[in-house]
Amino acid sequence: MEGQYEKAITRILDGVMFHEQMMLYYNFLGLNGYSTCHKYHYLSELNSYNSVLEYYINKYNKLIIVKPNTDTDIIPSSWYKFTKSDVEVSNIRSGVKTGLTKWLEWENGTLEALKEIYVTVCKEDVTFGVLLQALIYDVECEIKTINENMMKDKATDYDVILMMSEQEGLIKKYNKKIKHDIDFTKMGV
Repeated sequence: MEGQYEKAITRILDGVMFHEQMMLYYNFLGLNGYSTCHKYHYLSELNSYNSVLEYYINKYNKLIIVKPNTDTDIIPSSWYKFTKSDVEVSNIRSGVKTGLTKWLEWENGTLEALKEIYVTVCKEDVTFGVLLQALIYDVECEIKTINENMMKDKATDYDVILMMSEQEGLIKKYNKKIKHDIDFTKMGV
């Protein structure tokens, strides 16, 4: 059973690191609304990470070893030699397409991993199963959002002017979600 907790906690922590990278990725491209979206997911998954850790510690009265994967580098290494002012329209267009694809791949992998863990633990630890169900639902919602964004962006041929015009609305939307949904007490803030 401990191995299932380790798998879940590791995947969640990897998700925190993934969204941190995506937040920086879109910030560099000048898409601050997309960056704020990933900031929201970063904070939400950090909450989930802390909730699962707290649950485990309180249930078993011991710490659990967490070893994050280090292969969550999303930002291309070539970007490190440029500044934000070097970013061109073609970089934004291809960056959004690549970013959405990577995000979808990540969330599909997360969904598969969490479902696999859920099937293994749901009968032995109902409370952990409920926590996993909530995480699975969140991931399914993310996948729905990604697919909607991909369809919209494909339909507009990744229109950068349209994307730029959406950023302010996304910043407001996700900042509101951060204020409403994120429990900062779980983060020691």
